[in-house]
Amino acid sequence: WAGLLRPWLVGLLGLWALGAWVQALAQSADLLVNQVPAPAALPAGGVVTYNVTVTNNGPNAATAVALSDTMDAGATVLSATPSGGGSCGAPAATFTCNWPSLNSGASVTVAVQVRLPTVGVWNNAVSVSSATPDPTPDNNRLSRFATATAAADLVLTASTSEPGTGIAA
Repeated sequence: WAGLLRPWLVGLLGLWALGAWVQALAQSADLLVNQVPAPAALPAGGVVTYNVTVTNNGPNAATAVALSDTMDAGATVLSATPSGGGSCGAPAATFTCNWPSLNSGASVTVAVQVRLPTVGVWNNAVSVSSATPDPTPDNNRLSRFATATAAADLVLTASTSEPGTGIAA
């Protein structure tokens, strides 16, 4: 009987392993990242808030979700505040925010405050990943720009050449 039972048992174990592999392969989560700078234009030296959103379009929950954020050199990242039980590393030109999981259909956000020190166009690049396979990775990366403009430096002076005209000097 051992000779007949052995091939059957090996075949059964092989089918079980194949089923586990197929089930693991079927797990996927389509993560999408978006961001909006507010305001999109501001005076140099001002603070812009990049509102970053990560959405799981499913069909399954995503595990070990990580958002990487890279700001142009010279900008100062002041803070990164995540929602949904996430945590972010210390504010720096590049930092990462993590969530243990993100259910299908759910979204989390990070408000990233950045000081733009000089006139110019400033890029913020974000990307999201997870331990769960993503069938559409092209929507996992996005760059958005904020523009720092020259601040007006106005001085108002008034003078009069004739006394008694009612204009104060």
